[in-house]
Amino acid sequence: LDRSSAASDVYKRQDKDIPVEDKSKATVTVPQAKPALDVTKAVDGQKSVQKKAGEKAEWSITGKNTGNVTLHNVKLDDKWTGGDIELTCKQGEEEIDVLEGGATLAVGAEFTCTGESDITQDHVDGEEPLPNNVTLTGNTKKDPDAGTKVGAQDTATVTVPKSEPSLSLEKTVTNWADNVEPFSTGGTAANRATGPEPLTVGDTVKYQFILTNNGNVTLKNVKINDPKVEDIDCGVDNITLAPGESIECTASHVLTAADVEGQTEYVNTANAEGDDPKGKKVKSNEPSAKVEVATPKIELEKKVKNKKASYRVGDAVVYTFVVANSGKLTVNNVKVEDSMLEKADVDVTCEVSTLAPGEKTTCESGEYTVTEADAKAGEVVNTAVAVGTSRGNGEDDGTPVRSNESSAVITVDKSEEPTEPGTEVTAAVLAGLALVVAGGVLTFGARRKR
Repeated sequence: LDRSSAASDVYKRQDKDIPVEDKSKATVTVPQAKPALDVTKAVDGQKSVQKKAGEKAEWSITGKNTGNVTLHNVKLDDKWTGGDIELTCKQGEEEIDVLEGGATLAVGAEFTCTGESDITQDHVDGEEPLPNNVTLTGNTKKDPDAGTKVGAQDTATVTVPKSEPSLSLEKTVTNWADNVEPFSTGGTAANRATGPEPLTVGDTVKYQFILTNNGNVTLKNVKINDPKVEDIDCGVDNITLAPGESIECTASHVLTAADVEGQTEYVNTANAEGDDPKGKKVKSNEPSAKVEVATPKIELEKKVKNKKASYRVGDAVVYTFVVANSGKLTVNNVKVEDSMLEKADVDVTCEVSTLAPGEKTTCESGEYTVTEADAKAGEVVNTAVAVGTSRGNGEDDGTPVRSNESSAVITVDKSEEPTEPGTEVTAAVLAGLALVVAGGVLTFGARRKR
């Protein structure tokens, strides 16, 4: 019997038949659960930035699971006082539903959200900072009613410039240019300046206003104050001007005697005002616009043509008139008014009917026949005036112009008392008889002296 072989079989049997029992234990421990979140909000990469109306604010949010347990139902709540911001949130390249609370963040996982918003004039008009508050929340359990809830918050703020309201007003005359020299007096039309003539009573001055908001806030209830004009028209009833916005308005004024008489220019000053977003009054500058004014003036000189020392009944008299424009305004419809000649049905004709400043015209009458009434008076005193209109071309147009009165005098020989027809021979005979009687008386006296 092979002992070694037998021993081997015994061992084999022993290994096979004898069970081995392991009674040792190993324990695995895990860290205490410490859920935590972190969130960071920035605008243009900063915690606070100032923006003007029309600019954009670039928002960014970073959220991260900084704890040691997975977080479920992770939700981002973003509230901006300036309005809603449309955010896009991604974890890596994949969009996540963190805005609706459906995201899960593993330990160390993070996500980013980006968005932009327009800064409007309303934001600037509000003059207040515009903070953006963000809150990030999560739960250690999928069941929102179980587990431990955690959260984090952060803020980024947009500020706006300080309110600087400003209103400007421009005022110009549109139907008369004050930057052109007016007509000079004297000389001829060819060598006078070509600028506008002054305005006068009855003329209309037309104005244009330009209102501009030069500030950085909206102005409401904007209006023009100008007591010397009528019918201010801006096209709208209530004017609101955003920064940089302008509006044109028109108005007019009809010159009165008080505006013109004794004056060389008419000056009109206006201003404007409006309300800033806080209701505070904002006043503009006070621009002036002026026009040159004048009273039309013509002068008359009247003479007798080829005047004689004296005239008799039946003689013809011709008058000449020189009308001169001694003012700064063209006078139209020039003519001479002479009541004596008009009654005698004698016309007066002038060379021209329009006189520019400095011009003259000569007028001449038809023949006036000396009458018995003139002879009784011993003289004829004839007075006339020249008339016309400034502006307008019709006799009823424009402002009436009247010259000085000018007179011309002629001496008329007085006639004998008028006699009845047929008495001329009797008067002569009586005169002869008177001479004969006188002669007889003288002869008789001479004889007695002898």
